[in-house]
This record gives sequence, C-alpha cells and structure tokens, in this order.
Amino acid sequence: LHGTDWAAKCLPRGATFKDQQSVRKLLRVEWSQGRKPLKLSKVWYVIEAATVALHMLAFVLPSAFCIWSALAMQHTWSTVVCPPGSIGGDPMLRPLLFHDIFNDFAWSPQPSPYQHYTLLFVRLVVIEALTFVGISLLCAFLYYIQAPQRRAVRVIRQLFGLVIIGHLLFNLSLFGVVGTWLVLAAVLDPTQFLPYGVAVLVVVVVGYTVGSQMLAAATRFKDRLLEAMEAIMQRKMRDALRKIETEAYANLMDERGHLASSVDVPMEASAKAEKKEDITPLDIFVALNVENRDALKMTEFRKLFDMLDLNITE
Repeated sequence: LHGTDWAAKCLPRGATFKDQQSVRKLLRVEWSQGRKPLKLSKVWYVIEAATVALHMLAFVLPSAFCIWSALAMQHTWSTVVCPPGSIGGDPMLRPLLFHDIFNDFAWSPQPSPYQHYTLLFVRLVVIEALTFVGISLLCAFLYYIQAPQRRAVRVIRQLFGLVIIGHLLFNLSLFGVVGTWLVLAAVLDPTQFLPYGVAVLVVVVVGYTVGSQMLAAATRFKDRLLEAMEAIMQRKMRDALRKIETEAYANLMDERGHLASSVDVPMEASAKAEKKEDITPLDIFVALNVENRDALKMTEFRKLFDMLDLNITE
C-alpha cells in the first residue's frame, strides 16, 4: 500500500497510517508465550555497528583529508616561502607549522610564546570542513534516535541540505584549484612536480573516459530495454485488440441471433487483415469505447488490463 489517502477511508477513527516507514530497533519486545525477553544475535549488533561506523567515516574521513591537505600547504608555505619573522616585521608573529599545532592543542607543558599566522585559504578549508562534520554528525544523531519531526529538526535538516551543497561546491572548487596548481608547477619545475601534474591529467582523462563509456553503455542498455518493452507491449496490445474485436463481434452476433460458430470468421479475417503498423493506446481506447464517450468506465479500464495480461496488481 502506498500513500495515505486510502487510510482516511478504511481505517477506524483515531487510527493513522505512515507510509514508507522502516523499523531499525525493537525496544521492550517480549514473546507471547512464556514472556521470555527477545534476544538479538551478535551478528545484528555487528551489522548495526558497522553501519554506524561507515556513516561516521563517510562524514569524517573526506573532511579530515581536506584539513590535512590544507595544513600540509600551510606547512610548506611556512617552511619554503615565508621564513620566521618576515610577516609584517613582527618578530613574535610566526607562520603556523605542524609541530605548533601539537604544541598548542595536545599536551605540551610549555606553550609557544609566539603568535601563529595561518593563511586565509587554510582557515577557510578548516572552518568549512569542521562545520560540515559537525552538522553531519548532528543529523546522523537525530536520524538514529528517531527524533520527532518538529520544527527544529526540520530546520536542522534543511540547513544540512544547504551545507552539503556548499560543501560539494567548495570541495570541487578546491580540487580544481589544487589540480591547476599541480599542472602549472609541473610546467615550471618538471623535475619535482611532473609526476603530480601527470597524475592530475590522468585522473581527469580517465575519469572523463570512463564516465563517457558508462553513460554510453547506460544509453545503449536503456534503448535495448525500451525496444524490448515496446515489442512486448506491441504483442500484448495486438492480442488485446484481437480479443476486444472478437468479443465485440460475438456480442453483435448474439444480438442478431446468429450461431456461435460464426465467430471464427472475423478471427481469420482479422488475422489476414492485420496491419504491420504499431498499435497505439488510442487504438485500444477506440476499441474499448463502444459508447463513444470521452473517458472509459472503470469496468472497461480493468478489462483492458485483464486482456493485456500484464500481471499487475491493483
């Protein structure tokens, strides 16, 4: 059963129906006999734990990789381009390095007396990644606890939709910029950066080629599936049209008082006069619409599916 319109007519007063609901946990369930507690197998717990872990890794790992890449760029810029003490002439302002991060946030007993400078690009990457991870984990938490659909939950999910769109655009732009830098660096310094530039080009070319091949294969499969469906439907509609014509002729003969054996004549004539053109739904409509109305009756519509023999339930 799909939809909720039928529930208002069929269910008793006070009963409601929610469509497309999935049950992930059964709490406080007991057997009807013996009142023994329900015990779930260890495999169920393993599968649930693996599902949650995969969801968490899907949210955290890509963002962690982006943060690590941004900090690696910061470290390279700090050690190669910007020597200590050259930022605005302030000797207490030093560029941020990897070991500065561990000293400031980990467990160093002697924090650094210097102020650390971070590139704006790096700060944007870190802030965006942490924002995406935070809102993703919050939405995952609401999903797993089956939070009721209140206004705050709907606002959070809508915000997550906007955040994930911005996250995709930001990361695609980031990867495009980094790839362009690597290709340019390969041209300027082939000895050191040529493998990276070639890797970027290979990824782009291979991705485009494989994507084009997959799209072409999907198009061919869709065309062949459509041809097969059209051939089956043509055969079904041709048989249905023949049945409709035979039934109509039999009814006409019954009204005129002819023998039932005369029904075989139009079947042979119909087989000989059968056209090779494709049968359209309009032909079926005209054959069923014996009263020349603008629409079919429900009985005629059901009769169509019986004659088509499509094995479709109501």
